[in-house]
Amino acid sequence: MGNTGYKYFITLEKYYTDNNTPTGETKPNAVSDPDYIAPFQDIINCPPTSRYYNTQQTKTVKRNNCGTGYLGSNVTLTAFPNQFVSNESVNDANNQAIAWLDSNAQIYANSSGTCTINSNPQNAPII
Repeated sequence: MGNTGYKYFITLEKYYTDNNTPTGETKPNAVSDPDYIAPFQDIINCPPTSRYYNTQQTKTVKRNNCGTGYLGSNVTLTAFPNQFVSNESVNDANNQAIAWLDSNAQIYANSSGTCTINSNPQNAPII
């Protein structure tokens, strides 16, 4: 994962309040602790890497699990903008979206598409 531009503390060190010298005691920086210090953005000393997001991609496939004498409908699955991220390029993020569509479009079509009676049996799909 690329640099986010945020710094955080894993441990905290205890200091004396009268002269700001360390006591030598440390403890974890736990969210449940009242002394917790949340991550903070420091883009000067911790510059974030570039992030690229996909543009909208779609894939349309025909439902292919209908019974004999039925035809499946066309179904479109969409990978919405900014659903996939890359540190390399928009093209890489788009390729991630396309790979996801290739893996999931037929499953989606078979579960959400409809089957209708084939009124013209001469146009039956060849299996």
